[in-house]
Formats: sequence, structure tokens, C-alpha cells
Amino acid sequence: MPSQKLSSNALQKYLGARPMVIAFTAPWCGHCTTLKEEYDHFHDAMKASMPHVVVARYDAAKHQAELANFAKESHGTTLNQVVRSYPTIIYFEAQTDSSKPARASMYQGKRTVEDMQRTAHAFFNNS
Repeated sequence: MPSQKLSSNALQKYLGARPMVIAFTAPWCGHCTTLKEEYDHFHDAMKASMPHVVVARYDAAKHQAELANFAKESHGTTLNQVVRSYPTIIYFEAQTDSSKPARASMYQGKRTVEDMQRTAHAFFNNS
């Protein structure tokens, strides 16, 4: 099953409210096209092992202005300052304390189902 595509409204609604893994992509990006099938398999694997975690894609090239205005990244920067190349995959925990931003982690590993899922389990089980 394909991973969910997020609109800007959905990103604003769910980020912080639910644990998420988001691949920030661009339609013209060859690496993003290559990632799509593996990311969809990752989506399916996560749905089976951690169904409470949303795995989605976001067209960052199309919504660049929204990213500039949307400050939910854990270090207080806007997402467009973090998403500088495509694809960028970021793991976001749900925000449990409104006085501090939710923890986020930029994925740096191999773009395989196994590696992305291993990272997700480590990240979300330590939240």
C-alpha cells in the first residue's frame, strides 16, 4: 500500500499530535523516485509493527512557503531550514509536554525497509 501523501493542513494538524515519520520529497528528484517503492514497503512494515506511527510523504518542493512558516522542529528552527535536500526523512515523536517541542531526528541511515524500521523502533521506543 502506498504511503500517505500529506497536505500542508494535515501536516499542521498531525505533527506533534501523533508520532510520525515523514519523507520530505520533490517530484523532480531522482532519489525520491528511487525511494518511493522502498518507502511504501516501510509504510506497510510499520503499519504491522507500530500502527500508531504515521508514515507519510510530503511534497516539500510544492509547499516550500508553508515549511518556512511552520516551526515544529525540535530545535526551534523552521522545517525549511532542516529540509535542504531531497529526500529528507525525519522521525517526529508526539508532543507530550506543551512547554517544550517534541523530539525529532533526521534519518541518516540506508534507505532500506530494515534500516528505517530499526531506527523507528529505537526512536519511538525511547520516547
